[in-house]
Amino acid sequence: MSDKSKIEWTTIVDRGGRRVRHYVRRDPNRPGQQQRRLMAAAGLAWCRGCSDWLPRSSVRSGVCRIHANAEYRTQYALGGKSAIAQRVHARKRSVGALPRIAIDHLTEQFRGRCTYCPAPATTWDHVVPISRGGLTTPGNMQS
Repeated sequence: MSDKSKIEWTTIVDRGGRRVRHYVRRDPNRPGQQQRRLMAAAGLAWCRGCSDWLPRSSVRSGVCRIHANAEYRTQYALGGKSAIAQRVHARKRSVGALPRIAIDHLTEQFRGRCTYCPAPATTWDHVVPISRGGLTTPGNMQS
């Protein structure tokens, strides 16, 4: 299997005319798919942060709420602030934020200056306002 796989196979054995693969988990501390299915039938889910079985209602995307918040804080501390800021911006205004490449292009186009005065650009304005149907695209933005 590929290098990114969680399972690596070791041998193929011929048992009575049929070939059977024997698998070895790379991380034996995590449960396999068969065990996850059995526990899901019992109403439990595995949290990769706790390394424990918890009620299914408290586990989303493989982590409980406590560890999801911890992962979010870690991402924020490692410089994920711009991605988080873009998501907050879009949610509050129902508008997508400008991609980083568009911001760099517009900054270069306006030489980092405000369109109306010679001061350094600190914000972006829509040429056609959102309230009148304008979109957040590089062609509709100015510094």
